[in-house]
Amino acid sequence: MLYVWKLVRSAVCLLACVPVGAAASSLGLGYSLGVDYRDVNIKARVDMDAEAIWQAYGIYDRADISIPGIETVVHQITFGADHIVSDTLDSSFELTYTHDMLNRITSVGPAAKLYYTVLAGDGALATPSGATEDQILQREIEEALSDGPRTTAAGSELFSLMAGLDVHSYNLPVGGESRTYTNPAGRTKTVEALSSELSVLQAFPTIGLDLSLWQGRIRPSVSGSYYLYSQDPNAMADRLYQVYPASAAISRVNLLVSGFLLSSWQAGVSVKLPDRMRLSLNYGRQLFVSPRVWADLYAVKLSKNFLDRLRADLGCSYSALEGVGQVLGNLSLTLKF
Repeated sequence: MLYVWKLVRSAVCLLACVPVGAAASSLGLGYSLGVDYRDVNIKARVDMDAEAIWQAYGIYDRADISIPGIETVVHQITFGADHIVSDTLDSSFELTYTHDMLNRITSVGPAAKLYYTVLAGDGALATPSGATEDQILQREIEEALSDGPRTTAAGSELFSLMAGLDVHSYNLPVGGESRTYTNPAGRTKTVEALSSELSVLQAFPTIGLDLSLWQGRIRPSVSGSYYLYSQDPNAMADRLYQVYPASAAISRVNLLVSGFLLSSWQAGVSVKLPDRMRLSLNYGRQLFVSPRVWADLYAVKLSKNFLDRLRADLGCSYSALEGVGQVLGNLSLTLKF
């Protein structure tokens, strides 16, 4: 049984996680399927200059939840940009809008991340000094597709540090109850009370570490977030529980947009395999505001590169909260230009 949008979205993120810095325009299509749940994801990335120092991207995500009696559709749109500041510093900025059609809750807000890469001095050059333009292009394509270690004239990657901040504003319309009045003449009149709106501002800093071992053949990573709120988020969560009375599992957790958490972390490792494949394993935990319980997330993904420009990802995830689990399968294709 599907029980929470946040867990499913986190599982999708675990499955679709790709390191920043791939220098190539691309178009991707992903499809995820679970019990009473399906998700379609479209991504487009465009180089803004010849050196791919600036890249713009857009993501559209549509999730259909089909639990009988509480069907809903969640739309999410993201616009962002990546910027390579130097050989060792990258940055990312994005704006995300999410809307749940059933309970009309919306979420909008920016996010910013900085990635600092520590390089080993006197490392291998990215390309030979006498390489032709075709050789340079081919090397860039191979590195982008294989998620290999970052290699520059300054050296090869040892590890990278990430620091980020996300800010989201949540809004939920709350309609007042209608009231019936009787005038002195005996006539009745029904008046709809004015609607109000529940709002809360969420901010969560994130830090992460990504290691590059044996020339990028093994890449362990870990990250964590801590969540802050402008006011008690339980009021909005309690209101949402009234929307989902048919499912005890859904009513246990928070909301279908991004979820109200107190903290979260995840750890993973990706291993380069023969025949241009890479295997990724991830495990994460999330502590909810209400109920104050931990949810567990597991994900495995196998990536395969074809024809120098096509990448296929096949993954599976399992999320669990208080004994209730959800299995999710994912297939995505990315075409590099």
